[in-house]
Amino acid sequence: MKFYFIFFFFSTSSFALKEFYSDYCTMAPDGKWGECCYMHDLYYWSGGPKSFRKKIDSQLRRCIKKKSSTLIANLFYLGVRIGHLSPVKHKTHWGWAWNNSKWSEFSKSDIFEVSSQLKTQGFSSQEIEVILTVLPKRL
Repeated sequence: MKFYFIFFFFSTSSFALKEFYSDYCTMAPDGKWGECCYMHDLYYWSGGPKSFRKKIDSQLRRCIKKKSSTLIANLFYLGVRIGHLSPVKHKTHWGWAWNNSKWSEFSKSDIFEVSSQLKTQGFSSQEIEVILTVLPKRL
């Protein structure tokens, strides 16, 4: 009986997501575009397929361009894209919420995990709904 209890304890704890946090614009000034970096961090936390990462990086560029200039937006975009090539990974790399980086579409249970974690961190239902509508889902 104790063996099963220990196994159950370890098997469920491995599915818990890491708590989300943002340092906003990692290693760069937050400027007027801090909220752009915050949303970028949120989607990096959740992860997803490689095509989604490129979409989120482009979204960061569009957001910064609206709040600043094309030059600043392109510099941030290039910094993020070049950063993917670095062998040294920042602790908030793509899909860092999961024990193993998340590189696939989101299943219903994945969506539930993301939603539950954000809810425990005080995100409103409306904020969570907006976030979840962007995540790529498995059909």
